[in-house]
Amino acid sequence: ALSGVTVDAFYAAVAALLGLELVQARGNWRALLPQALAGTLAASALERLHPDRVWASLVEQAPRRLVDSFCHRLGLLHDVPRAVALVERLLAADGPVGDLLAGGELALRRLSYLAPAAPKVALVRLEATWDADIAAVAAHDQLDDMTRVVMQLAYDPDLFPRCVRLLSRLPLGDRDRNAQAGNYFEAMFQMILSGSEALPQVRVDLGSGWLAEHALHLAERAIGAMLKTRQLIGSDNTFGARQRSYGWQPQSADDQNAWFNDALRLLLTLAEQARVGAAKILDERF
Repeated sequence: ALSGVTVDAFYAAVAALLGLELVQARGNWRALLPQALAGTLAASALERLHPDRVWASLVEQAPRRLVDSFCHRLGLLHDVPRAVALVERLLAADGPVGDLLAGGELALRRLSYLAPAAPKVALVRLEATWDADIAAVAAHDQLDDMTRVVMQLAYDPDLFPRCVRLLSRLPLGDRDRNAQAGNYFEAMFQMILSGSEALPQVRVDLGSGWLAEHALHLAERAIGAMLKTRQLIGSDNTFGARQRSYGWQPQSADDQNAWFNDALRLLLTLAEQARVGAAKILDERF
């Protein structure tokens, strides 16, 4: 056994923890609570056990539900190097969560569990999925789950432009099929509740780039979101065990004025290329 103890000794130990109300019974399964204690013990176990034994017992030979639970636990251990190494192995191209399209709902659920421990690796996996078959991504039944992870990864300023570009490659104009992806895209350009610590200039640069490339449908949505002050789309700041805010927000009136001045400059440039689109934004926002 992975624990290195007999079945009887293990059963007795679990029974003792149940008596102390540190373990919760869920059918045939047992869950160690509270999370802080479970995380500490999991980190300690990963330090003491050989990674290949852990992989064999909790991935290769484990039932589906146990693998799910293991992925969930690993995602909460972003500050434990051995946990991160296991996450990277799971998310590798040839790993158990390497094919998000073929893996369906199961693979995407595990991706959402694992992403907090290795955000950059998770984004690489999503980018590879987009590159492999963007049409299949856009038509996927779990598209909302994929784009939710993209939104969560965009919290990191270094990852924000790559996440925005992923969403921008989807047919955001299809509001029936890709409504949630469009909402996430717009939320990233809100002045508050954007879900990202990316600075305003990053958004300005993206908007300017789309205007220069004549990708006017993207520019219109981004500029419209930057000028939005009511009915904002809320963002989720839950991401594993990481402490997060709701994203960058202005700290002064000067910050607010600078934000809106940048947005209006983009709007004037848009008006030179698409008067109807610019007029629509003015009608909706003023």
